[in-house]
Amino acid sequence: MSDIISGGRAFLTLDGVSLGYAAGVSGGQDVAYQPVDVLNDLYPKEQIAVGITVRFQANFIRVLTSKYAESLRVTDDRSNAGSKYLLQQGFNAVVEDRLGEGKGKFISAFGLKLATRNFDTAARTLFTENASFVGIALDFNDEDAAA
Repeated sequence: MSDIISGGRAFLTLDGVSLGYAAGVSGGQDVAYQPVDVLNDLYPKEQIAVGITVRFQANFIRVLTSKYAESLRVTDDRSNAGSKYLLQQGFNAVVEDRLGEGKGKFISAFGLKLATRNFDTAARTLFTENASFVGIALDFNDEDAAA
């Protein structure tokens, strides 16, 4: 068995609901810094972390037998002025390997909220769905991957 995860082996799960194979998942966290300036000195004294932004994008191949998580449902929400998105609760996502000896969670994201949702299809290709999220925390599960 291979120790390498591929899109054919990685699976995307949102709050325990399996969405499909993770054909492509990307993301990251950005740390914002604010310089501490001192009078009569052109250089900042130090840089202070003031915030973290989490990005999470997923291109996944939907499995027909899987149900969507409620957080991915986009409906005509004009009746209540879009309150579904204003009151949207954050959810968690996991990219895991379900085959071979290297089974485990490799990326975990927490407090995600749906930002965009798209699809892509063409002749002789698989139908993929693409979603982008903003979140609170990202865990690369390095300990699990090395086990």
